[in-house]
Amino acid sequence: MKYRLNKQTLLDILVQWNAFLKRKIHLIACGGTALTLLDIKQSTKDVDFLALLRKEKLYG
Repeated sequence: MKYRLNKQTLLDILVQWNAFLKRKIHLIACGGTALTLLDIKQSTKDVDFLALLRKEKLYG
């Protein structure tokens, strides 16, 4: 049996992570995770997020 994560499962994971985080962070979904959250794919095999530190800039 192959384990896959759908959009609702990914959103549920984020809710669970939020309970443990002490401050707000910016997450960027990557790969299959991003495509699943955008309803382009039905599911993904793993959870891919990048977290930016406050000192880092996304552009420039």
